[in-house]
Amino acid sequence: MADYIKGFLALAVLMTLFLYLVPGEKFSRYIHFFVEILFIVGLLTPLLNLFWDSDRFLEMMEYEAFSEQLSEIARDMERMEYVKNDYYREQYEVAIAEDVKNICGEIVDSYGYRIEEAKVCLKKDYTLDTIHVILSPKKRRGSGTAADYFWQGEEGMVNQLKEILASSYRMEEEQIQIQEGRER
Repeated sequence: MADYIKGFLALAVLMTLFLYLVPGEKFSRYIHFFVEILFIVGLLTPLLNLFWDSDRFLEMMEYEAFSEQLSEIARDMERMEYVKNDYYREQYEVAIAEDVKNICGEIVDSYGYRIEEAKVCLKKDYTLDTIHVILSPKKRRGSGTAADYFWQGEEGMVNQLKEILASSYRMEEEQIQIQEGRER
């Protein structure tokens, strides 16, 4: 406390001396204001040190910066996890689509069709949402339009495919779409 009083008295002497050395009255008003602010800060220094320890303040600032960095890292990890999950979902959909092609291959082949495309959509919890299979005839069936011969006699194949896929993947048959694509 004695150091504080000595420091404050030295500040008061210097500021008083400074006030007497001000040249002219043009700047004296500003210099008086500046000196008064310095006196107030000098008087309040012990109180500010009680409530605002500089080491503690620096520690708090470092902690805040550290916690902000942790939050940013956590957000980045969530984004990476989301992207990774999307990648896994896509790969899982591709794998199941290949499995659908394998399951349906022989049946489709026996009816003179081939699988043009198999697409699988998954829900967020990785359960199957829909299976979409596009078939095309192996050979051209005449000069009529696709509507003329669309699935003529192939209802049995479509029903058989839906039944096999529904039982294999534990789905409802309404979730499975089978349609005829273009000829080649």
